[in-house]
Parts: sequence; C-alpha cells; structure tokens
Amino acid sequence: MSAEGSQNEWLVSLLDRLFDKMILLRIQTTIGNPAVLEVRWEHRQIYDAILARDAERAVNAVQEHSIASQARVVSELEQIQQSQNVG
Repeated sequence: MSAEGSQNEWLVSLLDRLFDKMILLRIQTTIGNPAVLEVRWEHRQIYDAILARDAERAVNAVQEHSIASQARVVSELEQIQQSQNVG
C-alpha cells in the first residue's frame, strides 16, 4: 500500500518531505564519498537470494543491508554536522 493509498494527507506530506531530504543526503553522500555506491553489491546479494528462492539468505541479506545502510546514513550525517560546526 502506498502513502497515497492511505488517503492520509499528513502522512503523504511527511513522507514527501522525508524523501526530499533523503535525496539531498544521497546526492551529498555520493559527491563526498563515491565508495558509497558499493551499496549496489548489497542490492545484488538481495536480488540473487530472491532469484534463488532462498528465503533465509534473502532475509539475512536484507538485514545486513539495513544495518549497513543505517551506519552509512549516521556516518554521513555526523560528517555533515561536523563540517557545519567547523564552518
């Protein structure tokens, strides 16, 4: 179900703002740290597990990707905050 499908205007507005900020963060991250694009490898692991119909491997790959993604976002936000405090 999409946010629009919920017919909850507040939720749609909130998610729109969140996604806008995430896009900006992704752009800044990619410019400042091109190695972050290695996330494609994580996506490939998920895809391969799904393709192989290996549910356990797919769940593990998604969990590992989620943990790694969270760590990347936190790291990038900390770097942005540090650069703003210095300037």
